[in-house]
Amino acid sequence: ARTRLPAVRDGLCRLFSTITQEISLLAPLLQKPHPLKNTLSTQLAQLIYPHCFLAMPWEQIQHVPRYIKAMRLRLEKYANSPNRDNDRGREVQELWKLYEQKQNKLNVSNIEVNDFRWQIEELRVSLFAQELKTPYPVSAKRLQKIWAELDK
Repeated sequence: ARTRLPAVRDGLCRLFSTITQEISLLAPLLQKPHPLKNTLSTQLAQLIYPHCFLAMPWEQIQHVPRYIKAMRLRLEKYANSPNRDNDRGREVQELWKLYEQKQNKLNVSNIEVNDFRWQIEELRVSLFAQELKTPYPVSAKRLQKIWAELDK
């Protein structure tokens, strides 16, 4: 494993550089008045927070640049169809509330609930930045079905 450490370190540095670059493109847009400013600022804070990379599974860290880029694309596309964005945003918000309530209730990390959280991020990409693609099919209906199984 020792021989692979430099390659892992270099890969992490490239990944964190990409994340920083995406944040630097998004941050100025969130400084301007916009109907999505609060929503996306909150989403970014839920994604990037102190020590987040220690808590985040490696599989998900690799997707963080795409999640941030999806936020930027959502901002850019909003003017073309605000009603559509608002409708989709409500769907995501409802799922996020379910996740938060369950997470607060459990008060411990739960693999299935954490997986659900990352599926919500993929849903955001699917709904607001389709061109970035998701690694697997995801929809609000699928997540509601998964939630029904989790909530038993």
